[in-house]
Amino acid sequence: MHLEKADITFIRPFIHVRETQIITAVKELGIPVTESPCPADGATTRQDIKEILNDLYHRYPSARDNFLTMLSNFEQADLWFDEINYQIEGTNLSMRPVVSALDGMMASYIRNVVFVIGQNVPVDLEFDGTDDETAHSFLLMQHGLAIGTIRYIVDGPGRLHIGRVAILQEHRAKGYGSLMMRWLHKFLAKKFNPVTITIHAQAHLKQFYEQFGYVAEGDIFLEAGIEHYKMTVTLK
Repeated sequence: MHLEKADITFIRPFIHVRETQIITAVKELGIPVTESPCPADGATTRQDIKEILNDLYHRYPSARDNFLTMLSNFEQADLWFDEINYQIEGTNLSMRPVVSALDGMMASYIRNVVFVIGQNVPVDLEFDGTDDETAHSFLLMQHGLAIGTIRYIVDGPGRLHIGRVAILQEHRAKGYGSLMMRWLHKFLAKKFNPVTITIHAQAHLKQFYEQFGYVAEGDIFLEAGIEHYKMTVTLK
């Protein structure tokens, strides 16, 4: 960002990161926090604006992303386009295709928290270079916040691989993972019918995937130091 009057260019590396995400990361990583010694802390115009914006975000969940889009619109391009969100019927959840850099950052954040921090998966295995044009990722959204992610990769004609299925800890045990899987199955069956899907399921989630028709093939194996089953299902 450039301040014309002062002729200063500065960067804000955390501008795309939510305050709640920073707080969660600080707690999970045990990063020490030093309270501000400023006597005006919490009683400034900045704080007033923050509270106004939080109220705005509560009323209009898409406002935050719209502001960030405007800030990154250096070419002053026309940004009037329809946001792609697929509502999950009967819920306050929706599925958003990962198409922007911000979407990708949110998906990466969730995977980092769930797999790298939560399950000690090495970073170079979790982010192994397969998130390219052959991978199609989605975000599970609730009230404008990304709470889960999932992706599929086309292995060949009529063959797909689903992976990186993750829900943030505070949103688990609510059936959201099942809703996300059922939505993606419906989406893929319509797009590729018929299609055979493979998934490397963590062993403790074998029964979870069996409810969607997946059948285990072969013996248990280790992937990233975690026991897995290869499971498949055919959708028609």
